[in-house]
Amino acid sequence: TVPQIRSFIEQGSVSTGMPAFHLPAPELDALAAFVHSLNSPAAESHVPGDPLAGERFFFGKGQCAECHMIHGRGKATGPDLSNAGRELSVGDITQVLLHPGSRITPGYDLVSVELRDGKTLRGFARGRTNFDLQLQGFDGRFYMLEQARIAAVHEEKQSLMKPLKAAPDEVRNLVAYLSSLDRKSVV
Repeated sequence: TVPQIRSFIEQGSVSTGMPAFHLPAPELDALAAFVHSLNSPAAESHVPGDPLAGERFFFGKGQCAECHMIHGRGKATGPDLSNAGRELSVGDITQVLLHPGSRITPGYDLVSVELRDGKTLRGFARGRTNFDLQLQGFDGRFYMLEQARIAAVHEEKQSLMKPLKAAPDEVRNLVAYLSSLDRKSVV
């Protein structure tokens, strides 16, 4: 909590070797709130911007809903973002928007699979064992591929999502909207 972080900063810690920082109360409060925000869920953070404008951008000009779903609206090609504010920090949300490959949601690993019959399939590796690979193509179709049919699997180590290209106020509003998302507030 912010009070615990404030106390830790103010008193220091002999066991970790962190010295005490005797700062004026307003600076100490601001620093504790900032440190807390680095790891706390976005839904618990104060996020500048207009969430309603961010929602309009998500479902309109930004075309985010062409791949992502929120509370049943949009498409399910990419991860469902209905709980983004609970699962990610503000920094995580911003990082993923600007550099999508920096954090790929499990189950959305891009792969190209060469089959022994010469065909190639590309999509998301939804599951793997030593015996098979479950691949979901971009059309939504699932392929249950036994290892004996697979010649090679090429990990693409990138995201299908492109970096967000938007004006600074659009980015700020989109981050505010995504930060406000919490499955508990289903409409």
